[in-house]
Amino acid sequence: GAGPYDKAIKQTEEDVQTALKRVNELSGIKESDTGLAPPALWDLAADKQALQSEQPLQVARCTKII
Repeated sequence: GAGPYDKAIKQTEEDVQTALKRVNELSGIKESDTGLAPPALWDLAADKQALQSEQPLQVARCTKII
């Protein structure tokens, strides 16, 4: 249900979202579908070194082939 602070919290959340949109517009940041950083911020050399020095991660195991 609606508590005593419900309206104030909702209004604050809306204000935060509005401020966030304004900041992003002013700074030129656009949301990416892929979630990747802009290419100018990539550090390919460090990423390649990290991949070579770490053990590969196992994220799944196939237990049955249908």
